[in-house]
Order: sequence, then structure tokens, then C-alpha cells
Amino acid sequence: MNTIHYLFIVSLLIFAVFFLFAGWKNIKLLLDDWDYIKSNKTGVGRFLYVAGFVGIAVLLSVLGFIFIYFLQVASSQAYLFSE
Repeated sequence: MNTIHYLFIVSLLIFAVFFLFAGWKNIKLLLDDWDYIKSNKTGVGRFLYVAGFVGIAVLLSVLGFIFIYFLQVASSQAYLFSE
């Protein structure tokens, strides 16, 4: 295993952590703004606001798990010793 494999594995781990944290942070922002959302949005506006936040959080979390999967594949024995 050469240096490029190690860099690839580390970069996948960094991206996975970043995307999972970003998804969690997006939900936290939504919960912190809940009073504002309830008082200043109409029914449809509230739905779209919440759906946007949750959709982005799910997308970021899925990207994080995809990077974790790639990290697992990249660090598996078959991939590392295929040369």
C-alpha cells in the first residue's frame, strides 16, 4: 500500500465526517428556529421550509454514509493488494 492509498482513505474519512456533521447541524438550525417558523410562516411556507431543511440534512447524511462505504471499500484487503 503506497502513500496515495493512505491519502485517499484519510480524505474519505474527512468528507464522511464533514457531511454527517453538516446534516446534523442543519437539523439543529431547524430546531433552534422553530418558534420563528411557527409564528412567521403560513402552512405551506412552514411545510416547504421544514422540507427544505430536512431534505438537505438527509442529502448530506447520505453523502456522509456513501463516503463511509467508500472508505470501507478503499481499506479492504482486496482493494489494497490488487496491484
